[in-house]
Amino acid sequence: MGKLKNDQNGFSYVEVLLILIVVLLVGFIGYYVYHSQKNTNTTYNQTTLNSQSSLSNSAKHYFVIKEWDVRAPYSGSLNLQYVIDTSDSNTAEFTSTQLKSTSVTECRATDAGALISRYEANDQVVGEIASAASSGTAADVYNALVSQGSKQIAHVGNYYYFLTGPQSACDANASSNINANKLQTETTADVISLMGGLQAIPK
Repeated sequence: MGKLKNDQNGFSYVEVLLILIVVLLVGFIGYYVYHSQKNTNTTYNQTTLNSQSSLSNSAKHYFVIKEWDVRAPYSGSLNLQYVIDTSDSNTAEFTSTQLKSTSVTECRATDAGALISRYEANDQVVGEIASAASSGTAADVYNALVSQGSKQIAHVGNYYYFLTGPQSACDANASSNINANKLQTETTADVISLMGGLQAIPK
């Protein structure tokens, strides 16, 4: 048999073919690895985003008024507290642990932050807020306050909610105590913030 001829550079055709195959194989492997890594990163990023979204939703804190079956998102720094008025189950008194710890005696009352009263549509609203509408029914007063842009009202299910307060005795005496006055203002503002997100507790 005759010897395999070499090309002018000293390589046989078989050697050139083998080199070409190796180059193509290396290129294919490189592309495959790059493509696989890109898909892995995309999947990881999507999983991370989904996890962060789930954590965000699960970490959402609600302030709950269990007797009324309502809640509202709350992210304030104060520890809000409430009690239902023993003489009126449709009135809730609000304060905060920080406000109750002040040296001003009147500011330690359970209604030192604010009051929220609830009414059914045809109930007659009493007090200062009743002047917002001519008839005085909860639905009429609510609608009148909506047109005025009030943030101290809410409508959930069959009930209308109105915020009043804070207790004037605390407000008057807190002027001599800067810390108590500040805490009362912050507590009232946090209770007002609840009204905008008031909602029924999911069953």
